[in-house]
Amino acid sequence: MMNKYKIKQTEKFFLEDLIETSNLIERNDLDALIIESMLNNMTLENLLMEYKILDEKAVSKINMFKDGIITLKMEDFFNLFNLINLNEKIELIKQKKYFNNTNQDFLDSTIKKLDYPNIGDNIGEYKIQSLISNGANAKVYQSLYQKSGTVVTLKVFSPMTLEKTPYIRQKVIDGAINSAGLIHPNIIKILDADYNEKYTYIATEYVDGISLDKYLLKKGGKLSTTQSLKIIKDICLALKYAFEEDGIIHKNLKPQNIIITKTGEVKLTDFSTLKDGSFNENVDLNYISPEYFETSSIKTSYTSDMYSLGVILYNLITGILPIRGNTETQMIYNKTNSFPLPPEYMSKNIDKNLSNLIIKLLNKNPENRYKNYDYLIDSLDMLIKKYQEKKINILIRIFSITKSFFKTLNIKNNIFAENFTSFNLYR
Repeated sequence: MMNKYKIKQTEKFFLEDLIETSNLIERNDLDALIIESMLNNMTLENLLMEYKILDEKAVSKINMFKDGIITLKMEDFFNLFNLINLNEKIELIKQKKYFNNTNQDFLDSTIKKLDYPNIGDNIGEYKIQSLISNGANAKVYQSLYQKSGTVVTLKVFSPMTLEKTPYIRQKVIDGAINSAGLIHPNIIKILDADYNEKYTYIATEYVDGISLDKYLLKKGGKLSTTQSLKIIKDICLALKYAFEEDGIIHKNLKPQNIIITKTGEVKLTDFSTLKDGSFNENVDLNYISPEYFETSSIKTSYTSDMYSLGVILYNLITGILPIRGNTETQMIYNKTNSFPLPPEYMSKNIDKNLSNLIIKLLNKNPENRYKNYDYLIDSLDMLIKKYQEKKINILIRIFSITKSFFKTLNIKNNIFAENFTSFNLYR
């Protein structure tokens, strides 16, 4: 049974998420539009219609896409918007010329309060140096801890999100405190977490690398089976340590939270908020387990992280997600009712044992996944060994064929040389 309340809640900001994903409008500009809609008690769709950025037909198509009635490619989505003078219209909104509210001081303070920091700004003891990544609910910066001169990573949570859901602030701080004691080679260490009147932030050790999703794109959308298995094993070691050391479950596993360093190390970041088994609201539906949507209980366990591992591994070796949907509603339905195609049918390089491991991780019943991380790690080790031996055998075979080819070529060259000499002698 799906949690219909959750569906409504996630669909509330559907258009906002679409615009954010498409990069059609900058995040700060989008925040200005949202402020305008909030102040005038109207939806974002109606606001965009009022400013002639969308028309009724476009809004109708977006709603049909949301409900899974039609599909939209990215270029189709762009075509729904009236892009003529778009920047000028947004600039007018940011300058508050379109605001109906007459309290300009209130508007000024609201907009300023909901802005992200700029490069060079100070947040507590940290000086913002550069932007690393920009997410839907937070921005990540390279920053300088000014007391020691140490470079750190500073995750600053969206002031807009915290304005809409202020209770999340304390959950963020509690989660950071719970996870601060985790010291493991595959976990990025939390150094500090705090908030002031404007920002809520977490400081972690700085790691020179890129997230797994960007790494995957850089490699063409798929990784080798051996490398994929090694990445998953390293994440398993981190999850096993966190759970056995302090009962901590990640609850938000996705490629964006896995860092591949320039030296090839695998690091896990962004552990979730609480140890009580409740879910993190800031999740990616592509990677979350089906039990998230059960109305009877939305408690999670380490087996929920195992499901997310299965999704990531499936994606790494096949290049696609096991369960997909055009809208959040459709995704939720597919998560709870559809079954993924076993990856062995998608590539001859994926054998049945690996396919079975992934399907076991993706089982809808948490009790049918691996009983603990030790069993899973042992299975991964056996597969890594098998694929490494397979690779070595292929290399030996290639070497043997190459050696035989050059040997044959050498014999033919010798025969040619002898015949050429004889020909010269008897001319």
